[in-house]
Amino acid sequence: MLNLSKNKINYINSKFFDNLVSLEILCLNGNRLKSLKFEKNSDNRYTFLPNLTRLELSGNFLHDLKFLNMNLDKCFTNLKKINLAKNNFNDISFLEALPLKHLEEINLQFNTIRRINLKKIKKLIKIDAYYNSIEVLPDLNDLIFLENLNLSNNKIKNISNGIINLKSLKKLNLSYNEIKKIENLPLIVNKDLELYLQGNKINSIDEFYFGKNIIKNENLKTIRIMISDIYLAGIKSKNSFRYIKDHIY
Repeated sequence: MLNLSKNKINYINSKFFDNLVSLEILCLNGNRLKSLKFEKNSDNRYTFLPNLTRLELSGNFLHDLKFLNMNLDKCFTNLKKINLAKNNFNDISFLEALPLKHLEEINLQFNTIRRINLKKIKKLIKIDAYYNSIEVLPDLNDLIFLENLNLSNNKIKNISNGIINLKSLKKLNLSYNEIKKIENLPLIVNKDLELYLQGNKINSIDEFYFGKNIIKNENLKTIRIMISDIYLAGIKSKNSFRYIKDHIY
């Protein structure tokens, strides 16, 4: 582990990384970095930071990560966790070009990101992207291992069908967005699910929507829904109403 956090670092020479072949954890949190360059080393045949499993870059002024003259297929091949929180990122397209075959957690909170495309990172378990400027719910249906998705405090207006098939999802936080209608939730495919939808523009819930989807899901054990200042609409049966009501806090 190499921890250089909180050292007022504002520049790192790209050659600094050349000989860190055994490094597993790199922490550069709380510095003054505006950009970070990773450049081709003396022999590009070798994998770049081959043993790195965790990269911590939160609390800087970063707006970009640059990969210069590099074979991107050989970058961060064993990375499991990356923390880019509390920076100045408004675009993370640089991640799309990296293999990141083993990445399980990504923290993007407190940036100004407008869109995220993470569907190629198949092993993701946790995505934290709250307090950004995301307007469209991304298509994440291919992330079959995803358990925790936090997109609260963004500018999302609609719940698209990009999350409807997330079978492993246990916690979904879409609170404090601009959502008006509840739809396309992964209610049929989950066993246990926590939903956080408070602080949106929702003024009613179609109880029949919840009821019919919950009834279809024979494996569902628990569902916890957090919504404030709403009322139930479209009541079809007392049993269904009672079930939904008992799980809304």
